[in-house]
Amino acid sequence: MILETNRLVLKSPHPKLAGKVLDFYKNNSDFLNKWEPERCEEFYTLKYHYFDLKEQLKRFHSDNEYRFWIMKKDTAYLIGSVSLSCIIRGNFNSCFMSYKIDKKEANKGYITEAGERVLNFGFKTAKLHRVEINVGKENNASVRVAEKLGFLKEGLSPKYLKINGKWMDHLRYAKLNGED
Repeated sequence: MILETNRLVLKSPHPKLAGKVLDFYKNNSDFLNKWEPERCEEFYTLKYHYFDLKEQLKRFHSDNEYRFWIMKKDTAYLIGSVSLSCIIRGNFNSCFMSYKIDKKEANKGYITEAGERVLNFGFKTAKLHRVEINVGKENNASVRVAEKLGFLKEGLSPKYLKINGKWMDHLRYAKLNGED
């Protein structure tokens, strides 16, 4: 599946993206590591991302996770991702949203632009009721994105996620589908 915005193409996972995804993580490991889990050595191999993208694609088709890899229209350069994951249906009908951007492309509005498009997909196509974002409380750039996307702050989740080897407090944001 492909979604588009004015400046971006958002592609659903496919193993043929493994080289671009690997390059993204290699080029941004220092930039992303303070907000992500610890990575094993195998993570930085083409084989790992080939098989991981196959699993992402399965989750996409089974309505468990919708990850979109972001590329600039003018270059087809992979600059990040936005995902709706841990989808729980039934009377909860909710998920978590996460996003990441290439260090060279940060603060240019790409994640907000991609996030708006993925939220539209999540609410209108996937028919989700609620989307939640959890952001490390020191991650000011990600907090700004959540707020620009219209998420409301619900509170603080102490020691919520293990990031880079440490349990970190996170701010919890949520947005409801306005069409419910």
